[in-house]
Amino acid sequence: MLSTILRRYKQAVIELWVDHACWHKGKRIMEFLSIHKRLKIEYIPKYHPELNFQERLWRIMRYEETT
Repeated sequence: MLSTILRRYKQAVIELWVDHACWHKGKRIMEFLSIHKRLKIEYIPKYHPELNFQERLWRIMRYEETT
């Protein structure tokens, strides 16, 4: 997926905001980032679910399923 993004936006510096899940900090990701300098990863602050889009989506889905 990251390779596809880099190919699609050839001139852009790309910044991705991700949570602190271990797979966002794994060896393969870190190696990929060291090769592809225009791809930047920023981490959403811990304990701030309001900044995490996925958490918003889960909240909406839970609300719709329980009402």
